[in-house]
Amino acid sequence: LTCPAIVARIGVLERDNGCRRAKDWVTEKDSRVEAYKKNHREYAAVRWHSMSTEDRDYVATLPANFQSRIKFSGIGGAASWRNTKCLHQIYAHHLNARNNIIGVWIDDTIAIEP
Repeated sequence: LTCPAIVARIGVLERDNGCRRAKDWVTEKDSRVEAYKKNHREYAAVRWHSMSTEDRDYVATLPANFQSRIKFSGIGGAASWRNTKCLHQIYAHHLNARNNIIGVWIDDTIAIEP
């Protein structure tokens, strides 16, 4: 994120238990849970497919747990969709992908106009 105002507003949201609040909001509905899981899967797939062949070949030489982390971890390196780690990273993904369910929540919560 490069906009100081958005960075600051999301920082205040995080300080005010925003990660927990976002996670609670997502888990209220199965459709939100599925959307957030999909956000993480898509993020991992885009990351993997945007790597060069040389980079993927290098990853293949790493221990299995590192390979798995690089191939399958979600937004911000989250090992599980249950981890709402950094609203700044989630929102950056939302600005790029335009479909991050927690990004939509952030838009609504701190009144950011897309």
